[in-house]
Amino acid sequence: MKNLAPWEARRPERELLLICLGGVGLGVILVSASLHTAGKPLGLSQFLPFLAYGLCLAGLHLALVLGGSRSDQLLVVTLAFLAGFGLLARARLGAFGDEAADPGGPGDLSALRDLNDPGGLSGPGELGKLDELSSDLTGTGGLDGLFDLGGLSGLAGPGGLGGLAGLAGLTDYAFVVGFALLTLLALGLGGGRYRTLGTGHWVWAWAGLSLLLVLILLVTGQRFRGAVFGVGLLTPTELLKISFVLFSAAYIDREAKALSLWRFHGLLPPWRPLLPLAGVGGALMIMLLIQRDLGMVLLLGVTLPLLLVLGTGRWGYAGYGLVVASLLGWLLLGFFEHGERRIQAWLSPFQDPTGASWQVLQGLSGMYAGGLWGDGFGAGNPEYTPIAESDFIYAVIGEELGFIGTALVLAFFLILILRGLQIAIRARSSFGLLLAAGLTTVLAAQVVLNVGGVTSLLPLTGITLPFISQGGSSLVTAFALLGLLLAISDGEPPRSAGARRDARPRKVSPAKPRAGIGPRHEPRPGPVFESGSGSGRGGFPEPMAGLGPRPKPGPSLGSARNLSSASASGLGTRPDSGQGTAHGRGPGSPTRTGKPRRGP
Repeated sequence: MKNLAPWEARRPERELLLICLGGVGLGVILVSASLHTAGKPLGLSQFLPFLAYGLCLAGLHLALVLGGSRSDQLLVVTLAFLAGFGLLARARLGAFGDEAADPGGPGDLSALRDLNDPGGLSGPGELGKLDELSSDLTGTGGLDGLFDLGGLSGLAGPGGLGGLAGLAGLTDYAFVVGFALLTLLALGLGGGRYRTLGTGHWVWAWAGLSLLLVLILLVTGQRFRGAVFGVGLLTPTELLKISFVLFSAAYIDREAKALSLWRFHGLLPPWRPLLPLAGVGGALMIMLLIQRDLGMVLLLGVTLPLLLVLGTGRWGYAGYGLVVASLLGWLLLGFFEHGERRIQAWLSPFQDPTGASWQVLQGLSGMYAGGLWGDGFGAGNPEYTPIAESDFIYAVIGEELGFIGTALVLAFFLILILRGLQIAIRARSSFGLLLAAGLTTVLAAQVVLNVGGVTSLLPLTGITLPFISQGGSSLVTAFALLGLLLAISDGEPPRSAGARRDARPRKVSPAKPRAGIGPRHEPRPGPVFESGSGSGRGGFPEPMAGLGPRPKPGPSLGSARNLSSASASGLGTRPDSGQGTAHGRGPGSPTRTGKPRRGP
């Protein structure tokens, strides 16, 4: 029965996962039917990713059960839906199977090689300015998800970027690596073991790793039309979403008291404890701006002030964060030409509809054509939308599933973000609170920047949609981020009964009565003697000498010397603390008239 306890504990998760698998299976049938209707050949390669997806979910659930994990179950179910939905969307775009390598397939963007040729893409108006679009898309550096796509194997570039079709095809199964990494982090760092990531020299290890990732890419990476990319279509700077948050959370947790001591009536923050944090963050942002990775700059710029506010309780850090963001925006518009083009395309998209604004307008037109319910699987035209598998996959969802489909996706992302915030609130350590809040902020900012860019609410930043957009390093990083959240939600190890008993405050025993004064008792019924010494045992008055046997002195009486002297003289002792005869006065004590009372 003991082995069945974890199995029964995660029963709700198992039931919801089965429902999720059923929904994804229904989607596979619809996608296959749409591809067959379009005349696309169906093969085993198109179904292998979904088989691997089901096995990964089963393996994750069994691992959490066998490991006795108490992690958040709804978080796992939300991940399962988003990852499965992403597989369906990419399968519809032809990311799997033989059509993935077909230049004419909807999931291939190799036509971008010849953007000056009007026949390369279908669209309204003159396409002679599409070369500027190509330069803008590949020169921002923020579109790092673009270079994780298997469909971009036809792109030409230095260092053989056009001959990595086989390696790029492996990104179709990047989610398998993500599931494995998520399982290892959830089990290895659960039970409070995640705290070791913020202790000792780990703080500076995360800072060094963050700087090293950007520096290596800047030095050894290859520039293609203004942007810098790593070897093998990888973007190692995606790991900054985890390493920088770990460094910031650990450092703020360690220096929280010093960082909260503002000077000059709370107007200036303490510069000495803030200097290492600002130095690392500033160096990262400068190198990212050189690489033109604007999306990552925005993610880090939003996360750091929020962690400072949570760790210190000083809202002034948010104000200074807005000042720094305004300064970066001014630099972006004044010194970076591609940033200015992005802002102009966002503010006035119809001024250059076939140039810099082509991508945004194509995505908006597709979502407008979808309406409320969408055109249905296979009935849309995602081939008209550039970079459909990565940056603009949300527009494809809106075109084929309509407003209902996009609202469903946003609802699951909202559940994911709310569960992350709840995990942060329930964390038993300040480091766990900061880490969970930082990771959740990165996820939320990613969703807002991607959806806002597609719907033209925000300028395009090139940020991918987590768990749905096609990618390699960005997808694996999102899984690892969620694995850390699961580890934090696992809580602390349960305390033993002895530890709980020792932790309770001990009860203080009442003080013992002084010698000679015993506890008061109710007198037994019987004759009351008017005279005698102090009260004896049981509260009876002690008779005078000659009237009866004198009881032996009890523990509540005074010393034997006082008793013998009292019996010899025939006078009672002076009552102690009001104790004496039943009337509260001994023989010889003054009455109200001042006359002594006679003896018998």
